[in-house]
Amino acid sequence: RMGPVVSNNGYPIYMAHEASLWMAQCAASKSIRPLSTVGLLAFCSDSDEASCLYLIDATGYYPVRAHAVGKGATRVNAGLRKVNWRQLDWETAVDKLLDLLLAPPQPPQSLSNNLSNDASSSPESFANDWHLSNKTRIEVAVAERKSKELKRVNRYPFLALN
Repeated sequence: RMGPVVSNNGYPIYMAHEASLWMAQCAASKSIRPLSTVGLLAFCSDSDEASCLYLIDATGYYPVRAHAVGKGATRVNAGLRKVNWRQLDWETAVDKLLDLLLAPPQPPQSLSNNLSNDASSSPESFANDWHLSNKTRIEVAVAERKSKELKRVNRYPFLALN
């Protein structure tokens, strides 16, 4: 559903609301479990104040920061912090994010030299480090303001992990 393009501050909220509404309608009409699908909407702008990130599901939309939680979050967050996301175009940002999420966990360079009590530094936690399930499907699409259309990025059509 297309609506009016509003100011930089209102347009991301409008897009997030519409995406959430669409996800709720899909969940209700297609008998899909509402919480089994999650979207991440990144709105990029020339001004830092207008750039934002929303987590979207059938229950609504929520402004978030790029931050991983749960198993393996230490490794993922370290990777997120190393990238200056504001200097990347959307294609490069998507590539970097997918590389970060799809990369297999790497063993710490020196487990014996790490004296911290952090559970993420032990050999056992490395063996059990977070990874995406092989049932995970990733789809990337772009909504351009000028065309007012959502376009699937063909390089990643339903990237299925095996």
